[in-house]
Amino acid sequence: MFYNYDSFQMINDSAKIVYLKVDCLGRLYRK
Repeated sequence: MFYNYDSFQMINDSAKIVYLKVDCLGRLYRK
């Protein structure tokens, strides 16, 4: 159970990083 939670946490963190990168790129393109 902890293993599944840890892997989910890692996927969640990487997803947040990707979302932030896309958000920054979107702001640059809007300007």
